Amino acid sequence: ERMASEIIAERQKLRAEMDTWRKDQQTYMPESLHLAMEARNAEDERLFLPSHIPSDQRNTDWFETMANFERELRGGQAEDALSNLRLALKYKDTLKLGRKSVAYGNRNKTRSQVLIGRVGDLVRQRAGMYRRARAALISLGMDETDTRFPILEPKDVTLKVVYGAKDLGSGKYTGSWIWGEGPRGILSDAEEDEWEEEGAMQIKGLMWKY
Repeated sequence: ERMASEIIAERQKLRAEMDTWRKDQQTYMPESLHLAMEARNAEDERLFLPSHIPSDQRNTDWFETMANFERELRGGQAEDALSNLRLALKYKDTLKLGRKSVAYGNRNKTRSQVLIGRVGDLVRQRAGMYRRARAALISLGMDETDTRFPILEPKDVTLKVVYGAKDLGSGKYTGSWIWGEGPRGILSDAEEDEWEEEGAMQIKGLMWKY
């Protein structure tokens, strides 16, 4: 009952924010309003950003200006999604190693598996965020072969040969382009520190819990 009340409250809050967005949309993107339809639940309602506008309805005074704003936002969203995806994959790997070390008995293994499953959901969420950002950029004119944001295949969402032997100079490359050379392929110092700190906390929590 408490959870249901919290959901209702969050939906009401989101609906108010959506109403504010629609008012701004009326000012800056008036021709897009006829495409918007109010959903039963606020979380199911589409914002209708420039990338959502059909190509045959983009000949307006405001489209290119607003599209440029969205391109910048989507680029940042894609970068953040990749950064967070890399961290989530490392968290998952750390938890798996911790489970082997500290989980004994069927009950403990089940609890450990639940935790790993939740991190797996986080991995899928962040991969989905990257794919949505990339799709929006393509809708706004980015070439599908643009090397800044390659296609993210299921086989790319993986963590490989992290603890095994590596060739000299291979660094953090692990078999997927998200770990390769380039601004999106190497954990920054901040990311590395965050992973080590969070990984240690996860292992410690796992040990205390199980």
